[in-house]
Amino acid sequence: MFFYKRFDMMKIFAVLLLPVLITACNQKGAPPQLWSDQKYLASTADDCAIKGEVILTSLGFTGTVRNGKASYGNFSDNRAALKCVDVTGGSYVFIAVAGADKKEVETLRNKIAQEYR
Repeated sequence: MFFYKRFDMMKIFAVLLLPVLITACNQKGAPPQLWSDQKYLASTADDCAIKGEVILTSLGFTGTVRNGKASYGNFSDNRAALKCVDVTGGSYVFIAVAGADKKEVETLRNKIAQEYR
């Protein structure tokens, strides 16, 4: 049962956030790179979203904003979206970073994921 709930959350994440990331980062017709991750946290989704905004700001993202249980930010020509979802006993954070430079997108994704300890 848990797998199906998690799968539904991932579908919602893909439908709502991926188009925003892809259109925001498409430079000069080059296909964007998209790197994602997910983590289980022992905190609420609200705390997760607050932490996400703090993480993005501390890493140098600009235009950082929190909207409900999601946080967004821009770094150079890259865009990150962090979506937090309540689950039994904690929350999941879904991390997505998109941009034109594969290495930079991967590095940003790794730094964000590492901050969620």
